[in-house]
Amino acid sequence: AAALKSNLPEGKWEIDGLDGFGQSLVGVYDEGKGRSGVSVGLFRAGTGEAGQDQVVCPDKVFVPYDDCTEETVPGGGRLMILQGYVYPDKRVETKAWRAVLLTRDGFLVDVSEYNAAAEKGAPVSRENPPFTPAQLKALVMADDWSALTAQLPANVDTSGGGGSGGGGQGGTGGINRQDEPRRHVEPVSGAVQSTLRSLLPEGLEVASKGGDGEYAYLVVDDGKGRSLVQINVQQDMANVGDDLFGGGDVTTLPDGRRVKLTQQPGEKGGAGVVWWTADTMTPEGFRVVVSAFNAGTQHEAATRAEPALTMDQLKSIALSPKWQQLPMK
Repeated sequence: AAALKSNLPEGKWEIDGLDGFGQSLVGVYDEGKGRSGVSVGLFRAGTGEAGQDQVVCPDKVFVPYDDCTEETVPGGGRLMILQGYVYPDKRVETKAWRAVLLTRDGFLVDVSEYNAAAEKGAPVSRENPPFTPAQLKALVMADDWSALTAQLPANVDTSGGGGSGGGGQGGTGGINRQDEPRRHVEPVSGAVQSTLRSLLPEGLEVASKGGDGEYAYLVVDDGKGRSLVQINVQQDMANVGDDLFGGGDVTTLPDGRRVKLTQQPGEKGGAGVVWWTADTMTPEGFRVVVSAFNAGTQHEAATRAEPALTMDQLKSIALSPKWQQLPMK
């Protein structure tokens, strides 16, 4: 709290729990122009690379915002400043401005502010949050935080495996080692996205694309409006197969693959958005699920009556043999 107050303009603060300990706080700031919720958190990312995803501007397909910047700051740290909203569909006009600094030695300083007294559940009290992007930058880069991040506990390895095991006996080559967790396997970078693109029907222009690992998306346009298409390719899902395919429009193919087709309203608040899905799984638990929407994002209003892909086309993409031939890492 002292570091927060000393690096921001004068104002009235309300901060609970000042007699306790912890690596984060939530407070309310008011300089006479409207109450504003402010939060700060200090975290140990592990190494400078481990927290990189925290200082990368989000994809506008999923997170709408007015502005976002990334930069390398003196000392080798990475800084992101995001001017966005609490709700992607803006059903409440609460703005959320955030600055995140990842230091070179792997600490995160994360500050958020709102144009309301709280992130959620409080009415908008002012046009914008009180602190400018420049003030947020100065705040997260203040020297005061270094003495506090140095007190953060070290990361604890909770993997539950990877030890020598076997009573020190060699020669097993790692086979049937019970103390080692199974390594997560996923497609090599870009493989899912490029395969999805290769399976699109003719006449679709790709307006934007993204995703990595087992997930990818394309925003396509056939001249009748943009349509978001996304896919997940997942290994080892047999243990949840009955939950996923236990009801609805489910068929079982001769090779044992289960196919579930659904058509439902969108979930992210976009007016008139519909969500069509073809979900498939092999008896061994290899799952491919493809979805399409009648809008370029899930949080914006529909741009067309139906998605650019039909249910049959989604099913055909999900059942393509190409997915089981993806290169893995």
